[in-house]
Amino acid sequence: MKKILLVDDESHIVSGLRMLIKRYFGDRYSVVAEAGSGKEAIEKAKEYSPDIILIDVQMPGISGLDVIRTLSQSGSSKAFVLITAYERFEIAREALKLGVCDYLLKPVSRDRLEVALNSASLYLERSRFLEDRELALLEREKRLVPYLKQAFFHVLGSGTAAEEDIDFLLTLLHQQRKTACIAVACFLPEQRDQVFPLYQRFSRFLQFKTDSLVSNLLDNRYCIVYIPVRDPGDLRAFHQGMRREFDAELSLGDLVLAYGTTEHRARLSESFRKAMRSLFMGTGGFESFTTLRWPIEWDQRLMKEAEEGRMGNVVRQMEEILSRLNPETPLFPHEVFRILTLLGFLNLKAIRRKILPDETIRELFDFTDLLGSAEKGLTEFFLREVRKRFDQIRLLSTQPYAHPPMVQRALQYIKNHFNEPISLESVADMLNVSPVTLSRLLTEETGMGFAKTLTQERLAKAKALLEEGTHTIKEISSACGYPDPNYFARLFKRSVGMTPREYTRRRKEVENAQRDPSGSIIGSPDNPAELLWEQNKSPRGI
Repeated sequence: MKKILLVDDESHIVSGLRMLIKRYFGDRYSVVAEAGSGKEAIEKAKEYSPDIILIDVQMPGISGLDVIRTLSQSGSSKAFVLITAYERFEIAREALKLGVCDYLLKPVSRDRLEVALNSASLYLERSRFLEDRELALLEREKRLVPYLKQAFFHVLGSGTAAEEDIDFLLTLLHQQRKTACIAVACFLPEQRDQVFPLYQRFSRFLQFKTDSLVSNLLDNRYCIVYIPVRDPGDLRAFHQGMRREFDAELSLGDLVLAYGTTEHRARLSESFRKAMRSLFMGTGGFESFTTLRWPIEWDQRLMKEAEEGRMGNVVRQMEEILSRLNPETPLFPHEVFRILTLLGFLNLKAIRRKILPDETIRELFDFTDLLGSAEKGLTEFFLREVRKRFDQIRLLSTQPYAHPPMVQRALQYIKNHFNEPISLESVADMLNVSPVTLSRLLTEETGMGFAKTLTQERLAKAKALLEEGTHTIKEISSACGYPDPNYFARLFKRSVGMTPREYTRRRKEVENAQRDPSGSIIGSPDNPAELLWEQNKSPRGI
C-alpha cells in the first residue's frame, strides 16, 4: 500500500481528497498525513516519508513548486501530483522540469484522481526499478574497479600502451584529467615483514585523501601511483601531503618516492619510465627524496681508469665511493645496483688477464650474498664483502696478459673441457681457425703443442685426485678424459716416471716423513722423500 501526503491551504479540499481516497482507493492507498502550508509539508514529508504527494500550487509562504524542488533534492523517490485551480502554461512547464507526474484541476473528480494516482504509481515503480538498476550497476562497477586498476597499471608498465587504451581505462575509472604524473613508491623498512603494513597505510591515505590511483604491491617492494594534475601546484600539493603524512618514513628511507614528469595521457608510459629511472638513479624527480651520496661521474671515472690500467687510481676511487656509505643505515636499491655494476665491469677487465676455470668465473659474478645482505639492511656486511671482492679483482688485474686472445681462449677451453673427448680439430673449429694455425700459435706461445697442453692439464688433475686418496684409478682415469685405465696408467708412468699407485705411495711416505718425530723440516734437502716427490711432480712430456 502506497502512502500519500495531502497538502493544501484549503481544508475542505484536503477533506474531500481524503474521503475519495479512503472510499474508492483504500485498498491501494493510505493518507498518512496532511499539511496546510509549504513549511508544514516539508516537515511532514521528512517525518512520514510518503510515496505520493498531492500538493496545491498556490499556498501562503512557500509555494507548492518550491516544496517539490526542496523535497526532490532529498534523494528518496517520491511522486508529485499538482493541484491547481487554473491551467497555466508556465506552471506546467516548470512542473515538467521538476518531474511532476500529473496535475489535478479543482474541483477534483473521482475519475481524474484515479488517473493521477495510477500515473504516480507507475512513476514510482519505474523510478525504483531504475534506482535498483543503478545500484546494481554501481555495485558491479565497484567490483570491477580493482581489475580495471590492475589492467591500467599493467598496460602502463608494459611500455607499449596505446593512447586509446589508457584513455578508455581512465574513463572507466572516472579519471577525466588529460594530464597526470606517474610516481613510484618503494618501501624499504629494516624489517621485511613491515613492508606490507606500510604499503597498506600508504594506499589507504591515497584512497581517502587524494584523487590518485595506486597499484597493488609489486615484487613485495614497490607500487605505482597515478596522480591527476591540472597545474604544477597540484603535484606540489600532493608531495607536501606525502611529507606531512610520512615525514618520518621519508626521512629514514623506509619510504622512497620518485616522480616522473607531468605528461598528457598519451605519454604516461614515458612518465612511468622516468619515475623508475629516478628511483634507481636516486634523483627523485621532485624535490629529490634523497641526494646522491656519490655523483655518477665517480662511476664513470673509475671505469675509465680501469680501462687505461691505472689500478692505483681505481683503488682510491672505489674506496672513496664506499666511504660515502654509512654502515648503520640501509642502502637504496640504486646504490646497490651501481656498486654491483662496477664490480661486474672490473670482473670483466680482470678475467681478460688470466685463464680461469668456468667455476671461478661463475663465483666472481655470483652476487647472491651481496644482494641478500643489502635487501636485509646488513650494510656493514655488504661493504665488507664488496671490499673483499674488490681486493680479489685487484689481484687478478695486476697480472699481465699471459697470451694473445686466441691462445687464451684455446687454453681456457682446454682447462674447462679437459675431461671430454676434445681434439685439435674440434677446438680449432670452435675458435673458427685452422688446426695448423692453432697448433702453431700454441707452440709459439707455450712451448707445447695441443697434445702436450691437453695431457699436462689432464695429468695435473690426475695428481690432484691421487693426492686426495679417495678415488680408484678407474675413477681418476675417467675423470681426466681417459676411458681406458690401462692407457692412462702407461701415459702417467711415461710422463711422471712412476705409476699412479707408486705416486700415491710416495705421497704417503712424504706425509709420514712430515710427521716423523726426528724433526725433519718440510721441504728440507735433508728429507729425501720430499726431494723425490718434488722431482717427480712435473710431467716430463710424452
